[in-house]
Amino acid sequence: MSPTKSIQPRLPRSFKSLVAAMPPRAIMDEVQYEESLDWINRLMAAGKLTKGQELYLETLVQLVQAYEAAHHPIDAAGLHGLDALRQLLANNDMNASELEHLAIICSVSAATEVALALLRAHGPESLADHTNEFLQRTPGGPTQP
Repeated sequence: MSPTKSIQPRLPRSFKSLVAAMPPRAIMDEVQYEESLDWINRLMAAGKLTKGQELYLETLVQLVQAYEAAHHPIDAAGLHGLDALRQLLANNDMNASELEHLAIICSVSAATEVALALLRAHGPESLADHTNEFLQRTPGGPTQP
């Protein structure tokens, strides 16, 4: 017997329809956290989003970030700029291309959060150097002229 693939229903296109499907609310436990992550992943995989989907995605991302800050803090004590960026991407099963896509979809707020985390942890002096070094070593990243 072959495993069956779970078919996800089509994503609602309007913010109002998305809210009706899963009202955004403060995340209080791991079940709500996982459910929110599932919706975020579905929206991220959808490609071009409507304005309503973008707004809903941004709302969920902010709720998840608040929950993670309280319940899943990242220990950046031993990490330096490039290591911190790699760790953030690995923790979220992301690569540099997906980070770029997320930044575009979320009006750069997610990329801003990553940059702010690096700035808080390591100061402004190394952010640009570590970001450029990371992108140079990432498949599909920019290459030196």
